[in-house]
Amino acid sequence: MDFMDTVKKLVDSASQDVMHAVFRIVGALLVIIIGFRIVKWLSKKLRASKFSKKLDASLASFLNSFITISLNLLLIVVAVSILGVPMATIVTVVGTAGLAIGLALQGSLSNFAGGFIIILFKPFSVGDYIEVGGYAGNVTDIGLFYTTLVALDHSRISLPNSVVSSKELVNCSAVGTRVVNLEIGVAYDTEIPKAEKTLIEVAKECEFSLKDREPIAFVSKYSDSSIILNLRYWVKSQDYLTSQADIMDKIKVAFDKNGITFPFPQLDVHLDK
Repeated sequence: MDFMDTVKKLVDSASQDVMHAVFRIVGALLVIIIGFRIVKWLSKKLRASKFSKKLDASLASFLNSFITISLNLLLIVVAVSILGVPMATIVTVVGTAGLAIGLALQGSLSNFAGGFIIILFKPFSVGDYIEVGGYAGNVTDIGLFYTTLVALDHSRISLPNSVVSSKELVNCSAVGTRVVNLEIGVAYDTEIPKAEKTLIEVAKECEFSLKDREPIAFVSKYSDSSIILNLRYWVKSQDYLTSQADIMDKIKVAFDKNGITFPFPQLDVHLDK
């Protein structure tokens, strides 16, 4: 009888331990599943909040990424503590793991530091058109580790922040306006003043050309078979490429109308008798 009582107690104790373990696992899973969804919801709300809209778009994007990742890590720590792991052990493990991960992911840490440099010194903002590391596009997001660009062909480019913060960078949107500099070749028998006047008139009539800045045209060089004219006019940064496509068509029409010809490569051959 005593033996059976002992077995029964052991079974009851084991059952209770199993039940406690099951409850802890279920509780940890619920914290992870529900918590991640709440964090995702909070992230969306934060992006759409008045507070975020008052901030610079670049800073708002960076802070949103930082807060989201921090909350997700906190959820993981809470879930592990629910499983019964002592907090001191968690801190020790996290510290050791952090050191190991830091050594293994030095590149990611440099990207993280690069993100802070970008936010601190603001060489560009979300929406700017930049050229960096051989890539170009409009900045759509500045995250903790990567800066995202959308190129003219709508391809998405993700550049490490360490590259963006350390490479030579051209911010084409910083000033708000840009100078379009076109080189147009004309034949050597062209009346240069007439050609220059025609180019200036075309630039003035271009819908993208800024009316408060006077276009200019001048001879820049003499090539083998043509005289090269430069046409310079000012546009808003976002109209830079569109204006070039528009004005090139109009230059051809204006040149044809005014009897100005584009040159063809020519080669003079002299034969000795």
